[in-house]
Amino acid sequence: MFWAGTTRVLRCIRRNRNFETVNFDISSGTLIASLIWGSIGSGFAIYGWKQKDAATLSGGIALIAISYFIGSPLIMSIVGIALVAGTFWVKKNL
Repeated sequence: MFWAGTTRVLRCIRRNRNFETVNFDISSGTLIASLIWGSIGSGFAIYGWKQKDAATLSGGIALIAISYFIGSPLIMSIVGIALVAGTFWVKKNL
């Protein structure tokens, strides 16, 4: 069922060459920072899920999400470091 609709859309695209392309400009620094913070966030989220720890789980989800909302590798790293420090602070004090 899924493929039937897909072929119909592809035929429309082939017939109508007037569709706009989206320029997706991303630097290698942003890709590397996203990979690093997403990996750390995945580890936090898995650990928080297994240990039933809400602070670590939410910190991990936030670390994964920053790569979707922040485009600069420097700002992404600063926010990532702040989120890791905040997660450890919440876990220690609460």
